[in-house]
Amino acid sequence: MSQKLSIRIGKAALEGRRTLGLTQEEVAERLNISVDYYGRVERGVVLPGVNTLQRMALVLRLDGNALLGL
Repeated sequence: MSQKLSIRIGKAALEGRRTLGLTQEEVAERLNISVDYYGRVERGVVLPGVNTLQRMALVLRLDGNALLGL
């Protein structure tokens, strides 16, 4: 279950980032996380914590449902 969720979150993050025309570096900096970690989020390798998800929604201008792929 969490693997599928991490993949959905990663796809939503990638789409949101591209829509805003941001690089992974720019998003990671705004989230105060490493570029490596953010890249793993986009690839669906890791499932970010609640605090990171909240910040991602704000930075990527996505509502919670869109970010969770619902």
